Amino acid sequence: MSETTIFLTKTDFVKLADFIFRNYKATFVPDVNFHKPDSIELKNVEELVIHLHQYPHERATALSYLINSPIWSIEPIYFVPVENPIIGNHYSAIQRYGGPSIYLTPRMHGLPNSPADKIIGGMLADYSYYISGSFINDKTNGYKTIERPEALKQALSDIKKFIKSNGQRVVYRNGSTRIAYAMTGAYELYEKGVKLMQGNLSFEKE
Repeated sequence: MSETTIFLTKTDFVKLADFIFRNYKATFVPDVNFHKPDSIELKNVEELVIHLHQYPHERATALSYLINSPIWSIEPIYFVPVENPIIGNHYSAIQRYGGPSIYLTPRMHGLPNSPADKIIGGMLADYSYYISGSFINDKTNGYKTIERPEALKQALSDIKKFIKSNGQRVVYRNGSTRIAYAMTGAYELYEKGVKLMQGNLSFEKE
């Protein structure tokens, strides 16, 4: 998996999502579905914001999206049932199966409210290849892979450029350097004392 660490506020995330929706006819598929064993397809910012506010963040603060587009996607995303006593039984997307898709984890601390003292790093990622999910239901044709489309590569590159042009590079240094990007809202909060955290790593401006 190729991944880029990002720090976002809710406003940053909506701005980023709007860019993706408008430029790629994209659909955001939440990786958790409490109602049915297939995709919830969010097709614009308005639907995304409604879903954000309905999602039980107090029990499950992390929420990821698989971004589909007619420009690069071939198959639906595949889901499996999960029994979880904390957030309740639900269906979870199998990363890398179907699509292909871009994987986006905002991991904004305290959604849908403003962060108190820290913003948890999220990530933007894709895979070098994907796995066809068709064999889950059709064993005859067996296992096969889907190569990462050139259109997906280009889109990911463009999305990273958008993040960089609407934010600042931040780093964690401890012998080696780790690089991440904080979009405008997250960086403004950082300058007011909010920490940018990934695990126990605290990122700072260069």
